[in-house]
Amino acid sequence: MSLRSMMSIASRRLQHMTVAKPSSIQPSIQPPFPLLLGGVRNMGKAWQRHKKVLRQTKGFRGKSKNCYKIAIKRLQRSWLYAYRSRKVRKRDYRKLWITRLSAASRQYGVRYSQLIPSLYNSNIFLNRKVLSELACHEPFAFKAVLDVVRHEGKLYQHQKKYISEAEYQAILDKGGTVASEAT
Repeated sequence: MSLRSMMSIASRRLQHMTVAKPSSIQPSIQPPFPLLLGGVRNMGKAWQRHKKVLRQTKGFRGKSKNCYKIAIKRLQRSWLYAYRSRKVRKRDYRKLWITRLSAASRQYGVRYSQLIPSLYNSNIFLNRKVLSELACHEPFAFKAVLDVVRHEGKLYQHQKKYISEAEYQAILDKGGTVASEAT
């Protein structure tokens, strides 16, 4: 509650009361608002419920933070956003892990679409989160996982033909185009 609203409430209550002050005794420092010893003793259930909602809408913009009727609608909408965003966060992290794995595996000449089935064929059951952490923070461990898959010979191959770096350079030296001879 702001100072202005407290002062207006106090002044309304004091309008009905008459207090006789002796003129000889004047306090040197007056408080910004009259001190009230009385107050609300029993808050009703509705008031408690309103305060609970308004506490939860503390950082909202406009009337959504202090007008109960609007705040309750915005609070329910925020719960829906939070519920939906918990699902979206899981999707976003999975996309991030797949992107990291794709980039890391391409450094060693393996595509993501080859990597995942090859890991399962080699009985390596590391999920995408762990593999992406290995790829980012422990690149030698990630390379070791790829070497195990290659050593077992279970690297999944697509039907397309891919050329090596030496073949690529040879084609370029001849003056040919890569697209016509690579397929």
